[in-house]
Amino acid sequence: MEYITLQRLNQIFKDQDTIGADDLVYLLEEKLDYTVSLERKPSLSKEQKRFATQRIFSEPEVIDQLKYAKENRDPELSAYSGNEEEFSRLVDKMNGR
Repeated sequence: MEYITLQRLNQIFKDQDTIGADDLVYLLEEKLDYTVSLERKPSLSKEQKRFATQRIFSEPEVIDQLKYAKENRDPELSAYSGNEEEFSRLVDKMNGR
């Protein structure tokens, strides 16, 4: 497998604070001589999210873990992020995707 050193990576991206997907494609295609094709993962439909939510909350182990987490939660941390992407990742994980 081809590799690149961290020093070389920093030289290529000139110590950028963030590196996006287009930067990674550039790195792979121009510096490591790969051909890359990307496509976004499809997001879940409302029906899929509803199904996953019902499935999650029908598991006794999940309910027990939620009760334990609520009782032992750090009051400094937010209880819910409100981030739809984060929720979708959780749902995907629970559905084995």
